[in-house]
Amino acid sequence: MIKAHSITIIACLLSVIVMSLLAVDDFCNHNSIKEKSMSNIFSNIPDSLPEEMFTTLLQSKNIRIERIVSKGQITTDREWYDQKQSEWIILLEGAAILSFPNDEDLSLSKGDFYNIPAHTKHRVKWTDPSRETIWLAIFY
Repeated sequence: MIKAHSITIIACLLSVIVMSLLAVDDFCNHNSIKEKSMSNIFSNIPDSLPEEMFTTLLQSKNIRIERIVSKGQITTDREWYDQKQSEWIILLEGAAILSFPNDEDLSLSKGDFYNIPAHTKHRVKWTDPSRETIWLAIFY
């Protein structure tokens, strides 16, 4: 089981890595970074979530960081994500199952992370309907 201080350390390391990547990206592309200020990744979540909530936290030309909040939402059986960018995800709270076309399922719980290469078809098969599932997704 991952303890709270382990999550804090992971979050700090991610911040340093991402800010370094963004600085290189910004320098190389002479691109302004668009960021949405949020004091806490766990704040500003409504009590009712009829749909998944997507919040872009930081964006530059080649990198986008999103907070995704789910509560029982899934991707339909006929729908697949097939994204141009790779997506690195970490589950900060809750639980989820990702599904891939070869019938392989990936169960995720708090602290689990996974890299989804570009154009890897996937869908969200399940998220915990009894509590919020909070994802941090880095598209690159």
